[in-house]
Amino acid sequence: MLKEFTLNLIEAIKQSGPKSVFLAGLIEQIVSPIPSVLIPTSAGFLLISKELKFWSAIAQIFSQISLPYALGATAGTTVLYLAAFYGGRALIEKFGKFFGLSIKHIDRFKNKFTRGFKDEVIIFLLVALPATPISLVAASCGVIGITALEFYPLIFVGTLVRSLFLGWLGWQAGEAYQTVSSDLSKAENLLTFLGVGVGVAIVAFLYLKRQKILKD
Repeated sequence: MLKEFTLNLIEAIKQSGPKSVFLAGLIEQIVSPIPSVLIPTSAGFLLISKELKFWSAIAQIFSQISLPYALGATAGTTVLYLAAFYGGRALIEKFGKFFGLSIKHIDRFKNKFTRGFKDEVIIFLLVALPATPISLVAASCGVIGITALEFYPLIFVGTLVRSLFLGWLGWQAGEAYQTVSSDLSKAENLLTFLGVGVGVAIVAFLYLKRQKILKD
């Protein structure tokens, strides 16, 4: 069922573009088993023209993928953040399983925070790195009492960076696919294909790393 739901989200992105990217970003923070690397990467592959030059592609990735995704994902974290902020550990212990979280996950991240400027850097980096589930960061911020004025800008900017990178990776994959499919005999095309293979391996690693974080 989850697989079918995820495929429907990707199809909606193909049909509706940025609007569906926003919606998918929002939904994936509530339906946590949806891998967060999937939406921006798929959007980069589907929405950005393979004919664009680098900076033109980056501009479109930002406007069509990164910005709507970051807005949707930031809005989607509100459920877990406010629940953890006002309900604390007891609420996470009772309902965290519905979001793929446990109090063990929260305690592990809580130990990283010192209640100083360092916390803001840590939160930004955890969100910007695709291996970390955004929902876990949101719940941890709520439990330790990070204020909304601190929380939302950090989540938004971190998610913006994360989705820009993943959107670029998806665009690169699409560009390489088009090149390789038209003429695989050329050495430079083969190198492009191998480069995409490395990109796919990175996405696979990030997804497996995310699953390991949630299971440990």
